[in-house]
Amino acid sequence: MMGKEYTHFITNREKTLAQTISNISNSIENIYILVGFFYFSGYFKLKDEFKNKNIQILVVSL
Repeated sequence: MMGKEYTHFITNREKTLAQTISNISNSIENIYILVGFFYFSGYFKLKDEFKNKNIQILVVSL
């Protein structure tokens, strides 16, 4: 069954990525993240939110 899609861009102006993921993690199955920088320390802060989720992280660097 397909859930509600959260297709907004998170810019850290109103909420951080961590806050947004924490707020919606109970209602989603898939997480797709496109970032310019990725630190494993940030992932480890959210690892409990990612349990039992499909997660794909695309890091783009120019």
